[in-house]
Amino acid sequence: FFYGDNPSVAHNQEKALEYYRKAAGKGNARAAHNLALILQKGGGSSGDLAADVAESAELLGQAASAGKVGEV
Repeated sequence: FFYGDNPSVAHNQEKALEYYRKAAGKGNARAAHNLALILQKGGGSSGDLAADVAESAELLGQAASAGKVGEV
């Protein structure tokens, strides 16, 4: 959040991706959701939009499985 959407901190897409991935990997539904949104917009670092969209779908499923969809 701080590197992606916080007006008080300089925007750093790579740092945002790094920390969202770490948090999503630990089961944080909000991070999985936010990372999925970045990837859907082509903001992934892979440069492969199809792979980013596929990962995005997986992350959205992860967030939904956590039962946190209404909270994100």
